[in-house]
Amino acid sequence: MSTPIIHCNSLVKKHYARVALNNLTFRLDEGEVLLVTGPSGSGKTSLINIISGIDTFNAGNLLIFDMDANKNKDFVKQISCSWQSPSLYQNLSIEKNLNFFSDLYQLPKRETYKEINDLLEGFDLINKRKQYLATLSQSDQKKVDLCRTLIGNKKLLILDEPFSLLDASSIKFLLNILINKKRQGCGIIISTKNISACEDLIDKILLLKDGNVIMNKKIDTVIERRDKVIVIKPLKPVDKIIFKKISFVNDVQEVGNVFHLRLKKDIPNLNELIPYFDELGISIENIRIKQPSLQAAVEEVLSNA
Repeated sequence: MSTPIIHCNSLVKKHYARVALNNLTFRLDEGEVLLVTGPSGSGKTSLINIISGIDTFNAGNLLIFDMDANKNKDFVKQISCSWQSPSLYQNLSIEKNLNFFSDLYQLPKRETYKEINDLLEGFDLINKRKQYLATLSQSDQKKVDLCRTLIGNKKLLILDEPFSLLDASSIKFLLNILINKKRQGCGIIISTKNISACEDLIDKILLLKDGNVIMNKKIDTVIERRDKVIVIKPLKPVDKIIFKKISFVNDVQEVGNVFHLRLKKDIPNLNELIPYFDELGISIENIRIKQPSLQAAVEEVLSNA
């Protein structure tokens, strides 16, 4: 059985009379990636502040590395966080910022020097290492803050909107780093609305709305339980209502002359659908299965919550 990094049970957080987190229960094990997502005001920031040791909670239980998060803050020594607003010194260069934090974390200099170089190279910052933070773009400052977060071997990473402001190359590099961290047993919490950027990385999802848990599941179960969608392009224009005559079609959406059919059952072979279309007098130019996305699943759950 995997070792839990976080064990949260019935956690409640209040800001005066307002309940920010209501009866929150979840678990994060070694080598797992948890996606925390939800609309603005859902409680994501409150949860991250508590897990990172910045804030406390009012009721329930939260164990981080087997320490009571309200009573023993030693767990923060094993955590590294990247916030939406970079936690860096504007009057220092990239190099001096990262050296300062590596000294603060008491990391071995030789290994850390190579690690910092590799991170700067991957984020395309190596030629800017002597520049002051104040002279950098917001995107480059975000990259430096991610470098600060990733150096060393912390057992839990908390990343708040890590993909914002990053170009495609930097996102790919970051994901590869996180995959390696995950393989080493590091627990990772990613708070983001950009789910598609990290869909292949995450293991669990914690979906919040108004401080309540709307979804707390493993990713594979979320995708598997979604209705299958077939994308069809007829040779000639047709009315979408005609597709609803097929008994196992749950819903139809029209985009131009292309139709998205949400099915009530799984169709392993698309050729099985052809007789139904022939019976309705519909000639098909193209037909394919639309792979279900986690982003779409989350949006669907939120719309019904």
